[in-house]
Amino acid sequence: MDQPHVTGVIQADTEIDVYYTKQTYTLTVRFPDINGNEMTDTIVQQLQTGDTYRITAPTFENYEIVGGSNVIEGTMSGQNREVIVTYAETAGTNEEGQRIYTLTGRPSVMINDYMTPLGLGEVNRGYGEAIE
Repeated sequence: MDQPHVTGVIQADTEIDVYYTKQTYTLTVRFPDINGNEMTDTIVQQLQTGDTYRITAPTFENYEIVGGSNVIEGTMSGQNREVIVTYAETAGTNEEGQRIYTLTGRPSVMINDYMTPLGLGEVNRGYGEAIE
């Protein structure tokens, strides 16, 4: 008999079989560019707690993945998970050899600055802009 709860007083030696079903959670992987435009369809998978996943992000001509890997992998935890793989359109390099990306129609340089006391993290700066 399928019962969500078992209650009562056991009067004699009794055997009760209890079966557990793992919870299912949703893994969502999106692929927008840095301007918010979706590059391809979102991947949605239903996984149980403890399931492993491995997804290879698609490649697009003249675009690079910003600040991450093209492989999304891990073990599903006990909650829904959303992963966002962000792409930037490349526009070549500047005289210092830094990659130039197109951000809302303007050339920009991506600054990967994780070790500064300013805590800038990953910042997109356009030419002529300053941080005060």
